[in-house]
Amino acid sequence: MHHSLRSACVALALVLSTGASGANAPGASALLEPSHWAVQAVQRLHDLGLVDGYLPAQSAVPRAVVRAALEQALAQAPERVPQAAEQARGYLARFDAEFQPHAVPGAAAVVLQQATGSLGYRAADARYGVAVPQPRPAFMAPVDPGPPLSLSAGLAANVTSYLGLAAAPELDVGALRLPRWEAVVALNPVSLSFGRGTVGYGLQGERGFVVAGGQTFDRLELATTRPLSLPGFLRYLGPVAFEGFVSRLTEARHAGDPFFWGGNLRLQPHPRFTLSLQRAVIVGGGRVDQGTQLNQVFKMLFGTKNQPENNVAGLSLRWRLPTETLLPLTTYAEWGMDDLGGELEAPGLLFGVRTPMLPGAPRVSLGAEFAFIGALCCAVERPSWYLHFNHVGGWVMQDAPIGHPLGGDGREYRVYASADLLEARLRIEGDALLRQRFSQNLYAPQRDGTSVGVSSRISWRVTERGELGLSLSEERGNAWREGTVQGRAALFF
Repeated sequence: MHHSLRSACVALALVLSTGASGANAPGASALLEPSHWAVQAVQRLHDLGLVDGYLPAQSAVPRAVVRAALEQALAQAPERVPQAAEQARGYLARFDAEFQPHAVPGAAAVVLQQATGSLGYRAADARYGVAVPQPRPAFMAPVDPGPPLSLSAGLAANVTSYLGLAAAPELDVGALRLPRWEAVVALNPVSLSFGRGTVGYGLQGERGFVVAGGQTFDRLELATTRPLSLPGFLRYLGPVAFEGFVSRLTEARHAGDPFFWGGNLRLQPHPRFTLSLQRAVIVGGGRVDQGTQLNQVFKMLFGTKNQPENNVAGLSLRWRLPTETLLPLTTYAEWGMDDLGGELEAPGLLFGVRTPMLPGAPRVSLGAEFAFIGALCCAVERPSWYLHFNHVGGWVMQDAPIGHPLGGDGREYRVYASADLLEARLRIEGDALLRQRFSQNLYAPQRDGTSVGVSSRISWRVTERGELGLSLSEERGNAWREGTVQGRAALFF
């Protein structure tokens, strides 16, 4: 065991030292969540072949990395994809208006990177035809409308280039909350982040099986800030990025406050092809707390032990097809497994294709996706994805799935589109889906069966420093429905 740990440390040191010899990594920078418009814009530009060497360690991306990618796309668009030049210019202008560095008077080493204030409105309505008098521990509660009005702020600053701080406090009726905050230390070519932030491992937004990216965790995270080069013959694997975090699940549903850790390794053997390996584990606590001794942790890390802990793992790929002369296309897929078993009998399967630019409509992107979690022909029983005999609270946090939003056992068909208009000042997004949830789904029995859903999101940068946003969503099943309306007015200082 000691020999293996020593070898792993030596290998990591070689990777870091080799990677450090290249271009300078960005300084300390807070993460932008996967749903942020700028993260999605960079992914679109990358799918157009305008961003070289873009390999973030996870779905949430450091602000400085996003800025550098937007700048690179603007420089390369006129020659590579002239139709996207206006979009690239608009993206960068919108980003710089939202994140404009300001020196802090009397504190020469402090640079304010973001100062945002916003007023939000939220309304929700839900009706269910099935009552659940004694729900199982993993059951997710119906949608909660919550307070209708809220005030929020977004603050980010750099204290020298090695330390970044960010916070997003929210004030609603009778409560002051801090849903996001973090301190980031730059240890180029990696960073160490501590605080409440987003972790996501899907290669297409918040759709992965392991950690989808729609949740925030109080976590300690180590991640690369730029792609690294492996030593020796391993260099043929291409650029590498990795991320690892550890958190603790302290909700009442998770007995014994178990630890939650995850890791993600991304490889890019070809500029058009990205491969990702991810795994996350809930360990310790549970109905039968068997502790977290060092030898148990070692066996768990290397997959030689799989009993009291709850595991979900996945293999993802993304391929930018060489079809840009006719139609730019990117395909992506993921193969997931629950508790390191059932890879063939009861897998999670996801397939998708998207185009970042439609012919005759260069500002519009369109995609389609299919997800399946369940039993194939050779499985005898329905799979218990995201459920566990010891960690009965399930793969759940804040009454939402940590993994794919389908919630386990079932299938989903989805189409989605977006348009960036008026020099990227107006963004319109929408998707439509058909779901079938079965008996072992986290949402069952109240929301199982067949359902259809639609959602739309509009954000309009009315002025350089002012933005209005509106989002609508509704999903209807056989005897239930859920709907939400959210509005937002923001100012950037």
